[in-house]
Amino acid sequence: MGYINGTDLLLFHDDGAAQTPFAGSTSHSLSINNELRDAATKDSADWLEKIYGRSDWSISCDGLVSFTDTYNYEQLFDMMLAKEDIDVVFALNAAGTPDTSNTQYTGTVKIESLELTAPDNDNSTYSVTLQGSGPITKVAGI
Repeated sequence: MGYINGTDLLLFHDDGAAQTPFAGSTSHSLSINNELRDAATKDSADWLEKIYGRSDWSISCDGLVSFTDTYNYEQLFDMMLAKEDIDVVFALNAAGTPDTSNTQYTGTVKIESLELTAPDNDNSTYSVTLQGSGPITKVAGI
């Protein structure tokens, strides 16, 4: 079984014309959740029963701050204040673009939070939390 090196997975911004990696990114996490609703009845005795409700998903990204790279902290800042939707692709990297020969996860997100950290005598970093708006789609490799 071939395991994937985390360095090879990237988060890309998809503007419709090109897919650009989030600048300076050092870590990404993709989370998918199902809401579980209580469905216990008097017949359930002492056991809880659950049924599926709605699903949601989110992506978090950490990175080094750059004001010059493409799709950098400043662009995220501007998009957050403008409350813009962002189309994203979470996929293996193929020379700066998503690797279409492997599985990709795509969807539209909204920026929930954006943080800039500037410690003394250390790298400035950013953290962004992106909440999925609508479904996430798994696209099989070709």
